[in-house]
Amino acid sequence: MISDNGTPFCSAFSLGGLTQLSRWWIELGITPIRIQPGHPQQNGAHERMHRTLQDWIDEYPQPNLRAQQRSFNLFSAEFNHVRPHQSLGQKPPATAVKPYRPFSSRPKTLEYDSTMAVRLVSAKGFIQWQGAPIFASQVLIGANIGLLPIDETVWSFYFGAVRIG
Repeated sequence: MISDNGTPFCSAFSLGGLTQLSRWWIELGITPIRIQPGHPQQNGAHERMHRTLQDWIDEYPQPNLRAQQRSFNLFSAEFNHVRPHQSLGQKPPATAVKPYRPFSSRPKTLEYDSTMAVRLVSAKGFIQWQGAPIFASQVLIGANIGLLPIDETVWSFYFGAVRIG
């Protein structure tokens, strides 16, 4: 899942920038990918859609929220099923959609390689390491994280398959 670095996708105050949303994604098997801060062009197709949506809003202003929602619904139908897109050979996006794998909203149990030390994040966001508490993240309370040795004194932290520190 590609996103910018804003909330709810990223937090400057959490290990690996994890939020409750990105935690849930990882538990569902979705890997969050963030663009470089200050580089919206890295997510150019999405930014271009925003410009097209703003043009629509400017052309069809609505008097209230209910009417605005109806207008958004029309925009979505037009944008995805009618309007040709240059990047798709002048076909609408709906013609390029491929079914994804079956999706479950139920988180799966994250597994860690046998080379990792696995620690449970406590109710206050700490793990126990060599007899001492180390703060990991409040976002990960109740979850297991994996620690992979890099050398004798350096370890990488993982939440599922995602390196978070």
